[in-house]
Amino acid sequence: MTTSITYPRGAWLMDTQRIKVGQFMGAEGGLMYLRPPGGGKEWPVKPQHVRGATLHERQTAGITLEQEAEHREARRIFSVGPCLVQRKPDRGPSC
Repeated sequence: MTTSITYPRGAWLMDTQRIKVGQFMGAEGGLMYLRPPGGGKEWPVKPQHVRGATLHERQTAGITLEQEAEHREARRIFSVGPCLVQRKPDRGPSC
C-alpha cells in the first residue's frame, strides 16, 4: 500500500536527500521540482525524499516573512476533485 501526499504549489518542502529547502513548483514524470528560496534553478527530487519543511528549516534557509506570507496564501488554494477551490473566511468551498 502506498500513500500519496500532495502539496500545493508554493509550499516549502525539505529535500531529505540533499538536506535542502525548496519551494514546490510542480511535478512531472514521477519527480517533484523544487526551487531554492530567493529563486534560481529548479531541481528534481523523488517524492519519497520530500516532506514539509519545519519553521526552523525555513528560517535557517533564509526564507523571509514575505515569502512565508506567499506560502500561507498558496496553502489557501487547494484541489478538490475536478475543480479548483479557494477557501474564503466568510463561506465554504463551492464548485
